[in-house]
Amino acid sequence: MHVLISNDDGPPDIASPYISQFIETLKSETDWDISVALPNTQKSWISKAFLLGDLIKLSWYNPQSQSFSNSSKSSDDWALLDGTPASCVNIGLHHLFNSKPPIDLVLVGPNYGRNTTAVFAMGSGTIGGTMEAALQGRKGIALSFAFDRKNPVTPEGLQLACIKTVEIIKYLHETWADQVGLYAVNVPLGGDITKAKVFYTHILQNIWGSCFSPVEEGAQETGPNQNEIQVRKQESQEFGLENEATLFKFTPKFITVYESVDRANDRMSDGWIIKEGHISITPLKATFQHVKGLEGEIHL
Repeated sequence: MHVLISNDDGPPDIASPYISQFIETLKSETDWDISVALPNTQKSWISKAFLLGDLIKLSWYNPQSQSFSNSSKSSDDWALLDGTPASCVNIGLHHLFNSKPPIDLVLVGPNYGRNTTAVFAMGSGTIGGTMEAALQGRKGIALSFAFDRKNPVTPEGLQLACIKTVEIIKYLHETWADQVGLYAVNVPLGGDITKAKVFYTHILQNIWGSCFSPVEEGAQETGPNQNEIQVRKQESQEFGLENEATLFKFTPKFITVYESVDRANDRMSDGWIIKEGHISITPLKATFQHVKGLEGEIHL
């Protein structure tokens, strides 16, 4: 089976900490032919966008030597594209790996952080890339690792999460329901993944407020990876500067999303299941509609 892997966090870096371990685990746990096409930099929060007018440049990354080049030197090299996750999936499907058999399955992720509830799912480049796979008539699975800052991820914990995720991927591929366009999978990190149950869920409908804060003129710009790290760390931070601002920075307040999960008390929603330390699998169509009829706990 030929599998295409993409993500929205880019090649291995501080804001893309899971991709290498996941691919190594996938190779060790399967005999699948793996091809990789990633954004060349952090592309979170971009949903399923294509950027009109952009010329997307292709380069290559060798995971063994951790080196970059303008040409591929081995079949294990990863393609890097100066585009969105949806662009990477589309170009990967149609232009990069034509010497191999057709791609059977597209995996996007594992994302740095959860993609639960409508607020996160609608902005997710991980789910957006998987939507593109579905719109190309391919099976696609969006993978997100929900870390907990109170329980840091250990190398052993990450390895167990990767193994469990591969098990889930195999299960979903073998039991794919005809009405499903894609699956959104959220796996908790930081706890004992061996005790986590697996549930079909639906996306919790929620809303939030301002996602931007005014900043002073002359504020220092940072790169995409540093921006992602900063966003993840500032969850409940408040900001001043209410008047006379001409610059605004993306500073979402994640605490409002977590509070909406508690208020809804919807025990079969994706937000609730991941909050309880279990694994959430949401069957979707590429129309942002939940697929009915798949409910309850899954016994692998």
